[in-house]
Amino acid sequence: MAGLRVLTPPALVQWGPSLLRGSDRHSEYTRHRDLQMTTHTVLAAEKEVLTYAGLRGAMPAPAAAVTSASAALRLSPEKEAALRWLVGDDRRVTGVVGPAGTGKTYLQRAVVTAARETGVPVLGLTVGQSAAQLLADATAAPGGQVLRTENIARWLHAQHRPPPGTTAADWQFRPGQWVIIDEASQVSSHDLARLVTHLDKVNGKLILVGDPEQISAIGPGGLFRYLDSLGTTTHLSQVYRFTQPWEGAASLRLRGGDLTVLAEYDRRGRLVGGHRAQLVGQMLDRWAGDMASGLRSMMLAETGDEAADIARRARDILIQAGLVRAGPAVRLRDGNHASVGDIIVTRRNDRRISAGSTYVANRDQWRVDAITRAGQVQVTNLRTTATAMLPAAYAAQHVQLAYALTVDSVQGQTVHTARALVDDNTSLARLYVMLTRGTTLNEAYVVTDDHPREGTPPQPPTARLAVLADIMRRATPDRSATETEQQLWADVDALHAWTPIYDDLSARARIPEYLAIVRQISGRQLADRLARDLALPALIARLTTLRDAGHDPTDVLRRAIRPREINSADDIAAVLSWRIDRIIGRATADPTIATTPELAATYTDRMPADLTGDIGDALRQVAGICDRRVRALADLAAEQEPAWTRALGDVPNDPAGRHQWLARAEVVVTYRDHYQLTSEHPIGPEPSTSDIARWNAWHRARVVVGAATLAGHLTTTDDPELTRLITAQRTADAAAPPYVADQLRDAHLTLTDAEQRHHDLALLLTAVDGAGQRATAHAQQLRPRWWQRGPSRTRILTAQRETQQRIDAATGRAASLRAKLTSLREVIDQRQARVTDLESQHRTWSRWYTSALPTRYAGLAAAAEQARRTTTRRTTLADAIATTTARVRAIDETRPQPHTTPITGSLPQHANAARERTTARDLGTSEGAEID
Repeated sequence: MAGLRVLTPPALVQWGPSLLRGSDRHSEYTRHRDLQMTTHTVLAAEKEVLTYAGLRGAMPAPAAAVTSASAALRLSPEKEAALRWLVGDDRRVTGVVGPAGTGKTYLQRAVVTAARETGVPVLGLTVGQSAAQLLADATAAPGGQVLRTENIARWLHAQHRPPPGTTAADWQFRPGQWVIIDEASQVSSHDLARLVTHLDKVNGKLILVGDPEQISAIGPGGLFRYLDSLGTTTHLSQVYRFTQPWEGAASLRLRGGDLTVLAEYDRRGRLVGGHRAQLVGQMLDRWAGDMASGLRSMMLAETGDEAADIARRARDILIQAGLVRAGPAVRLRDGNHASVGDIIVTRRNDRRISAGSTYVANRDQWRVDAITRAGQVQVTNLRTTATAMLPAAYAAQHVQLAYALTVDSVQGQTVHTARALVDDNTSLARLYVMLTRGTTLNEAYVVTDDHPREGTPPQPPTARLAVLADIMRRATPDRSATETEQQLWADVDALHAWTPIYDDLSARARIPEYLAIVRQISGRQLADRLARDLALPALIARLTTLRDAGHDPTDVLRRAIRPREINSADDIAAVLSWRIDRIIGRATADPTIATTPELAATYTDRMPADLTGDIGDALRQVAGICDRRVRALADLAAEQEPAWTRALGDVPNDPAGRHQWLARAEVVVTYRDHYQLTSEHPIGPEPSTSDIARWNAWHRARVVVGAATLAGHLTTTDDPELTRLITAQRTADAAAPPYVADQLRDAHLTLTDAEQRHHDLALLLTAVDGAGQRATAHAQQLRPRWWQRGPSRTRILTAQRETQQRIDAATGRAASLRAKLTSLREVIDQRQARVTDLESQHRTWSRWYTSALPTRYAGLAAAAEQARRTTTRRTTLADAIATTTARVRAIDETRPQPHTTPITGSLPQHANAARERTTARDLGTSEGAEID
């Protein structure tokens, strides 16, 4: 364990025993086994790369060389600017982030061209050897000059053991060396650290090219993403790969996790959902059609086993079509067979097997030309047309069919059409790679059902969208250990993490209060059962939200409990929540309630009274954490003045003005931090009014921002004008139309009560009518027959009379119910008319409120400015009095006066002793304790 480093910050709250899990004695509010750790080795490697990224002294390309390379390759303005960023100065580490299809490889060709014109040695490194050869081909100069490219593992290994036929000097960086790393997000932090160690000896430049939103490194990674956040990289945004104009923009939205882009792909037929077996069949049929048309097509799967199974079925199709011979065949690594005509992929670099001027590389694809009797496979490289003879042992251990591949093996490749099998194990990064390989067509075959048909009901047509949306929602970036630690500490007291805990603890603290209400409404038995219900805090949280929308929780509970029996329910809290949702319907936020002092108060001031026990202790700690976070964020905003603070104006220099600015900033940062708003707009778009808590917080921030926008213009306004603005606000408030929101809420509740009563009576009437119809049918069967005499006839007549009585009773009760329904319908109509009238008045008030907001902003800003000036005047007067008093005392102290308490000679010793005591006490230790 000595080599491990815990990244997770220590707990900020001392949780009481009742709030700890029994399994591991950790807080109920933490996930099980969420401790994040790394090794000191990983952190050291990242630190080495980050340190090197901050250095200067690399060989830059002259401006003329950059201009010449841009002109020779006809770079777009975006790529020319990126080229200047990469090689135009002496920074040791630069990079470019480019989404799929933005032309990163072409930009690397421009880097190579600039290096040749500058006379700087340049080397290309990739994770895989096949990718290295692709990079060499793509960056080759028209005159035949080819960039030297190697895979990173081979280059690093050759530092100590050069390959046969080479010397150590062949594998050393030269002075001023430029090193291009393609698909840099796939390079581990350890490899990057080893490379910069060697580059540092020659003042070399590391040029990183890739996309951190695509598949990352197998080992410790995420460093390219972190370097991007530090400003080391530039970005490409113009997508050129796709033939369909819409697909480039859609791919960028997919990369960014925009859920709405799924509709773009779906309405163009790019998403297919269904059972796994059915999808594989459809994918194979369409792939075969593309292959028959001469198009380069690929099929992608999540696992190697699934890719091997799909490849086997694809080979069977090609054999039936006569494109591949059935035999003779050799057995491959994945259990499949290959014969003449098959496309295979080699999975191991082997420099002993020559292929033209190079050798057999991992991920290279080949066409089988012949198979010898000894099992050797003669092949032709699909990219270079070079031929090779694969030994039988190599083919059996390191060769697979290439018809279906895993997504990890195709990043950086481009074909005509690509089809991918997607399930709920797919990540967003992998999905993005899957849907960006093809130039003309990219399709996702989404598994919505993996079970036997008879075992589960069919999935709805939109299930494919739901699967993809879940993939996008749970997307998490691959962070470096350094970024992970910084993010954990940045979020250690974040409101979006602590506010839900605060709300839950508040609900649990209010349990005695709500149990007393239930006891008063329905008695002790129901309250005692509810006290044991685990869903009670959620019910209280729902009632608290309704309170914040203007409803009376006690009245809501009374309406939910009294009309119907509830003691037989297994989960009383869940039943009450369901009833409350039926009663309230769609509750919406109210602007007048959102700005009340109770809701606008600090976390500490909003705590319930009389807190006791573990919950009370925890709630006080959590409230303190949240309040300190808010104040710290406001102070940080005043210090750094990020873009969103422009709406609040400049930070005033006087204490009163600064206090007002910070108070406004606290309201805004509370909203931004709670709902993780990161845009430059201070509060972003208006949320739905049905999201009551968020809309209330947003509206408070809106009022603050509106007033702050005007406050900066009032600093030079004279006092009479400030008074006029305040008076105008008061006049506007006095002229407001009637505020009927409270009456409207009550009217809605009474209407809902009547409608539910009508619904219950209608159900009862249906039951009574059904009973009457059954009784009538039974009475018809009870008619005595002519042959029945004596007791049997008497029994039938008696049963007939009893049945008729039931019919009469049902008829009478049905008539009574119909009368009640008719009367109740009249009541409903009256209450509906009342609701309609109040809604009309409320709409009038809402329009007035919205139109009066500018006047309100001006009045609030004027009142704040008046308060600031008053505070400043008082402070100035107090300072003048203090100055005069000090002057008088100074004159008085010049008069000779005897010492009443002489200074002892041991004063310095006493002072030092007191300092040591207080310091020891502050540290929680003492000299005596250390002696013990």
